[in-house]
Amino acid sequence: MNGILHISSPYSESWVYWILLLLSVLIFFNHSVKDSVAIAFRTISSHSDRVYSSQNANLLSILCSWAFRIIIFALAIYVAIFESGEFSFLTYLMIIGIVSVVCLLQHILILCVGWVFITRKQLDNGLGQLEIVRNSIGVVLLPILVIMVWINNPLFSWILLGIIGTIFLLLALTKSIQLFYKNILSLFYILLYITCLELIPMGSILLWTQHILQ
Repeated sequence: MNGILHISSPYSESWVYWILLLLSVLIFFNHSVKDSVAIAFRTISSHSDRVYSSQNANLLSILCSWAFRIIIFALAIYVAIFESGEFSFLTYLMIIGIVSVVCLLQHILILCVGWVFITRKQLDNGLGQLEIVRNSIGVVLLPILVIMVWINNPLFSWILLGIIGTIFLLLALTKSIQLFYKNILSLFYILLYITCLELIPMGSILLWTQHILQ
């Protein structure tokens, strides 16, 4: 109607709900994501050397897992950072591009570091555990993202994302220690990995996203 001001926000944009529906479909039909959640509950405190990886999954399942994590993380970042203006689908696609590039570079760096410092079996095991943790965090993030969209409060969104991010880092640190800790030097390398290959990519995504929203 004329004279009625439409305020753009995550809550008011219909495309946001289509994205949430797509994420729900990806969880329901992607066995890799569902299996990761089941394995996470069974192995969160396990010291087993058994290799949990996506190597037995088909290519489509692996791509869907990556797409699920990138799509949900990009939307969560956009919702948390957004303050005013138009909550644009085009901007969201740009953030997806940022997250995709950073995640790809991060994966390549992890592979390079793994090939240099650890065995192939340890690398496969570590990547498998990381895949499980990331998929599980993504599943937990979906209902939280729905709450973030409905409440539409940046401070509240940052608090929720901070909690999720802290849980992810603690899980990644715990599994890394269980898999790779042998002495004080190995602990130093684990902390270096968490800092350089997890915290810095997260910070890069946030800074890059804030830059394009200015």
